[in-house]
Amino acid sequence: MELTQLIGNTTLNISFFLYLVVYIPQVLHNRQSSNIAQLSFVMHFLLYTSYSFDLIYGVASHFQWQYKTVSVVGLSLIMLQHLQLTNYFLIKKMALLVSTNLIILTGTFIGLYYFFIPCEATLNAQTIGLIGSIARLCSLTYCLPQVVKNRMLKSTHAISIRFIVLNLMLAILDTASAWCLNWGWPNKLASPLTVLIMSAMLVQVRHYSASVIKSPAESEPRPSGLRERHLFLNSAWNTDYAEGWRGGIHLARSFRAR
Repeated sequence: MELTQLIGNTTLNISFFLYLVVYIPQVLHNRQSSNIAQLSFVMHFLLYTSYSFDLIYGVASHFQWQYKTVSVVGLSLIMLQHLQLTNYFLIKKMALLVSTNLIILTGTFIGLYYFFIPCEATLNAQTIGLIGSIARLCSLTYCLPQVVKNRMLKSTHAISIRFIVLNLMLAILDTASAWCLNWGWPNKLASPLTVLIMSAMLVQVRHYSASVIKSPAESEPRPSGLRERHLFLNSAWNTDYAEGWRGGIHLARSFRAR
């Protein structure tokens, strides 16, 4: 029992420091408009919902202070991305999405105020389980819309590779913490599945990176066979001959003008 507690606390402390910086690479990645333009809004909404509900779930369940601190920092960084998206929508004059973002942000503050002040951060067990399940479901599925959009665009520029790697490491650590510290079933089941999803995203990044990095010589058709090579060389010689003939005519005309 003491060994499992030691392992759980160790992985929790390591993941605590990683969670403080996990979304910073993505926020920096979003500074380029070409990257944030490819970001899935559905993915962002699911991630936003996950962090918001996870904060309420952790406080109401009286989890360790590391868990609650990570939820606060994570939600703050997601809100920063929310503002980045809102600014991009303003630049592109997408009024409906700007209004939607502002409504979501306002609703978040109202919901958190209601939870901490009138409810005094206290909920019944059934409500806590429901909120935890929603948070874990969103954290488990938030990558899927981006995976679909990456496939449609044949590009993975929307997501920072450092963000994916850090999330993969955190999913492994969270799996150990959830089982060793006996967290709720939402955490015990979601963390291992997150490992699989993040691994799939890494495979997708490698696939599209390999398809983009291609030498020009590989994409150009090469003549095969004696006849094709003869025609190719003949056409090249004719092109050079024609250019030389035009140059000679131009030179003769210039001398005649003198």
